[in-house]
Amino acid sequence: MALAASQKRNALLPIPTSKCLKLLAVLCCGGLATTAAANNGAIPLLLNQCLNYSTDFHPDFSSAIALERQTIGLQNIGDQVNYYRSFPLPNAAREALLQCQLTLADAVDRVLTNPQLPQLIVQMRQTDSPGLGPLAQKYQYLLTHQLPLEQKAGLSTAQASIRQHLKSDNFQLLLGDCALPSSEPAITTGSVSTPASEQTADNKHKQRLVRNIASYLIQQPDEHCRYEVWRRYQSRAKASIKPMLSRILQQRQQQAISAGANNYADFLLRQQLIGSTEQLSKFLNAMTTKLPISPWNIGIELAKLPSTKVNVISSSVFVTTMLSRLQSLEISHEYINEHWIRLWHKHRLLGEILLSDAPQNRHLLIRRSVIGQQSGQSQLALKSQLKTLWDYQTAVSAISEAVTQLASGGRYYLDNGFALPQDAGRVGELWLEHFLSAAFSHELQPQPHSREQLAEDYRLHLALFQASVALTFYQQPDATPSPEIYASLFAGRWPEAEDYAYSFNAIADAGPLVYEPLWQQIIALAIYQTTTACSANQLFDELVVNEDSSGIEPLMEKIWGTNAPDRIIAQIHQGQFVADHLPSWCPLEHFTP
Repeated sequence: MALAASQKRNALLPIPTSKCLKLLAVLCCGGLATTAAANNGAIPLLLNQCLNYSTDFHPDFSSAIALERQTIGLQNIGDQVNYYRSFPLPNAAREALLQCQLTLADAVDRVLTNPQLPQLIVQMRQTDSPGLGPLAQKYQYLLTHQLPLEQKAGLSTAQASIRQHLKSDNFQLLLGDCALPSSEPAITTGSVSTPASEQTADNKHKQRLVRNIASYLIQQPDEHCRYEVWRRYQSRAKASIKPMLSRILQQRQQQAISAGANNYADFLLRQQLIGSTEQLSKFLNAMTTKLPISPWNIGIELAKLPSTKVNVISSSVFVTTMLSRLQSLEISHEYINEHWIRLWHKHRLLGEILLSDAPQNRHLLIRRSVIGQQSGQSQLALKSQLKTLWDYQTAVSAISEAVTQLASGGRYYLDNGFALPQDAGRVGELWLEHFLSAAFSHELQPQPHSREQLAEDYRLHLALFQASVALTFYQQPDATPSPEIYASLFAGRWPEAEDYAYSFNAIADAGPLVYEPLWQQIIALAIYQTTTACSANQLFDELVVNEDSSGIEPLMEKIWGTNAPDRIIAQIHQGQFVADHLPSWCPLEHFTP
C-alpha cells in the first residue's frame, strides 16, 4: 500500500523538469523517436505502473475529494496510454498498452459498481461546495450507462471488428468491363502480383482493388462504371459486419428497455442538448439541401475546380500569430525553449505546450489540466509549412484543442475530461477555433466555387446522411432506412437502402450520436456569429474555462431565451446564420426574445 500511495501522490504532481526534458526530446523527433522510446522501456515502465496502481486500487468513497485523489492517477495513466497509442508501435508494445487498458477498465468498473457510489452521489447533490453538483450528475450518468464487464467487452470487440473490416483493403470487387486500362499498375489477387498483360479472363472479372476507391473513381472515365464500383464498395463488408452490428443493436435496445425507454435513440437523446428524436429529425431536415453531384462523381468534379489561395507560412509564424491572438483573451506565454511554451491565463498557470514537427497537424493530450491538482501538458504537432487552406484549418483546430484542455477550469478530472450533455462537449473548443481563425485576413473560409468549398459541402451532406441513417437504425430497429434519405441529399440513385447502415463505422461507435460533430459545429458557429459584439473574454470564461462546470444551457438561454435549440433550428430554416443577419449589439446584455 505504501507503493500505491506513493504512486497516487506522484500522479498529482507535474512532470519533473529532467523527465520533461527527456519527453521533449522524444516529442521533437516525432513518431520514430516515440517508437524507439517504447522499445527502450517507456511502455514496459508504464505497464508496470498501470498494473501496480490498479491492483492496489481500493476506491475511497468518504468524500468526493478523496475519490478524486485516487482516480486522477488512473485517469492520468489512461491519458498516457492513449498518447502512446497514437504513434506507430511494435506489436509487443501495442499488446502491453491493450493489457493496461483492460486493467484500467477493471479498476473503473470497481468504482462504478461499488454500492457506496450512489450514497456519495446523494451527498454531493446535498452540498453547496462548488462543482459538486455537476460532478454528481456526471457520476450518475456514468452509473446509468454502465454495462457489465462481459457485455462491455463484447461491445468493444464488435465495434473494433467493424472498424477493422471497413478499414481493411482485403476485399475483392467484380470489376468485369469496368477494370481500368491495362496500362495501369499490376493488379494483385490474393498474394500474387500479376502484370496486367498476363491476367486471365477470370482475373479480369475479379480484380482486387489495389488503388483506394477515390483514386479509382477519379481515373475511371465511364460514369456507369464509377456508379457500379462505388455501390459495390459501399457494401463490401456487409456480410462480415451485419451480425456484429445486429448484436450491438440488440444490446443497446435491451439497455434502453431496462431504462424504461422505447428504443436506444430515445434513451440517449433525451439526455442530450438536442432533447429528443423529434428535435433531431427537425435539425437534420433544416440542414438538408440537395447536392447536385453524386458521390461517385465527386472526385472528378473536385479535380476540375481551382484551389483556394492562401499565403504559405512557416509553423513558427503560425504559432506566433496564434499566441498574439490569445493575448486578447488574457492568455500570456513564456518560451522555455523554442519547442516548449508555458501558458498563463490571468494569474493561473495553465500548463505547457510542446511543439514538434509532423507530416500532419494534430494535438496530443499528455496530461489534463485540473485546478488545484495538476497543470496540463499537450503536444502540438505541426507541419513545417502551412500551404493549403486545410493546413491552416487543421493547425487552428489543433491549437484550439490544446488551449481548451489547458484552460478548462474544473476542480475535478471529470469536469474537464467528460462533458454533459455530450452533444455540447466541444462547443467551447469550436467557438475558440472561430475566434483564432479571425487572426487571418481570409478567416480560413473556402473561396466560392473552389475545390475546398465543394469538399466542405460534400462532407456536410455525408454527415447528414450518416446521422439520418443512424437515427433510423436505433429508433426503428426493425425498419430499413428510406431511399429518400439518400435522394434528398445527393444526385443519382442508391436504391439498396438496406446497405446504408453497413457503409460507415460511426453507426457502431457513436450510435444515435453520429449527428454530434455537426450539431456542435452549428451551435458553436451560431454562438460566435450571434455574439460578435460581445466581450470575447466573457465568452472564453463561460465556454472554455467554465469554473462552475455548468452546462451550456444557461449561456444559450441568455442569447436565445428558453427553448434555445428550437430557436436555433428555426433560424437555420430561415437562413439567418449569415453576415447580413448578425446583430450589432450583444445579446448577452440586451436580450430580446
